[in-house]
Amino acid sequence: MRRMSAAALVLATLLLAPAAATAASKEQQLLMAELRMMQQNQQLLQQSLIALADTLKVVTGRLDDQAAIHVYRVLQESLANVARHSGSQHATVRLRSSGQLLELEVEDHGRGFPPGESRRGLGLVAMRERAALVGGTLDVSEAPGGGTLVRLTVPTGARGAAL
Repeated sequence: MRRMSAAALVLATLLLAPAAATAASKEQQLLMAELRMMQQNQQLLQQSLIALADTLKVVTGRLDDQAAIHVYRVLQESLANVARHSGSQHATVRLRSSGQLLELEVEDHGRGFPPGESRRGLGLVAMRERAALVGGTLDVSEAPGGGTLVRLTVPTGARGAAL
């Protein structure tokens, strides 16, 4: 193998520099576009959470403010878990109020929990504690058709919702 002289190496570097700069510039443009898209997605998620919070205020009118905050935080953590762990781009949120119960469900059709994997991560522990604080229950199970279903059930009467 022949070794290049220093002059030939400098000349080759100078000849390749514009192409490398162009490639780096294109890569920078792609990264900036991806960053803008991530910021837009975050803004859309934030707007959606605000809209859900407004809906939650209407549906949970029979909950005190602290109980409503706990329900909202369970929703927030559930959606964060979908984004972090499921691999799914979509989640379904259902909020029902019937009689003396409020039921919140967050369902995705992502990876779900592998068989035998613990369902005791810090986020799930915090959600269970929030449910207990308002006299409710939190169930995490496999969603029909795969994925994960988180169901929070909270009593709306003064006895269950008072903190």
